[in-house]
Amino acid sequence: MKSLKQALQHKPITLVIKRILFVKGCIVSCLFPIFNNIIDDFTKSFPEIEISYIEPPLNKLKGITGESWTNEVLSATWSRTGNPDWSRSKYVKHLTINYFFEIGIQTIIKNMQPNDFVLFAEDDQSYSINAFEHILKLMEKNQQNTCFSKIAIEPYKEYYKKTINTFEVHLWGAWGNLRSKNQIEIFLRYLKFSNFAESEDTLGIYLCKSLNQTVEVDCVSKHFGRDIRLPKI
Repeated sequence: MKSLKQALQHKPITLVIKRILFVKGCIVSCLFPIFNNIIDDFTKSFPEIEISYIEPPLNKLKGITGESWTNEVLSATWSRTGNPDWSRSKYVKHLTINYFFEIGIQTIIKNMQPNDFVLFAEDDQSYSINAFEHILKLMEKNQQNTCFSKIAIEPYKEYYKKTINTFEVHLWGAWGNLRSKNQIEIFLRYLKFSNFAESEDTLGIYLCKSLNQTVEVDCVSKHFGRDIRLPKI
């Protein structure tokens, strides 16, 4: 979060950031004082930005609290192939991520204007100090055929400042994605009918393929949580 704070302190004057929403996605062991400290720090450091957080209640209908019906869904979807893509634990993990992700989107989109954008991020991302200069350029470059823009991909910087043909490159991952209000609404429509069969991390790129749209990439953030070279604590 330190690098995000520094990047915000160096954002362009012409870029207006209305709100930062933190989603506390928690199933067990929900006491997390570091989270509260970050909220307090950002609130004091950026009084011009609305800093808020949500802690969505657990929803049994979403299959995230050990419901037995998730076994039936998983079996009906993958086990018949003889080589299921997901184990039950991984399947429930993706159901959980989808739930918190969707709640976050629905919360933030309520007050969005047509020209607003949302940057999706995870807590294990680092940012270049001039990240928001690049983000502003991506917003200005956003075209009708743009599916979304992305500031963090794997492998890092391989597609730096490029327009990506989504039929040639599989840009998975919801972290670092920049979407306009219209792009979010389309994505939500797809997620509504596929959240039990597809992760939001991969749904986005399949949506782009089906719409035959491109992704604008400018890597100014790194998802270090997935860097195998870093030691695990």
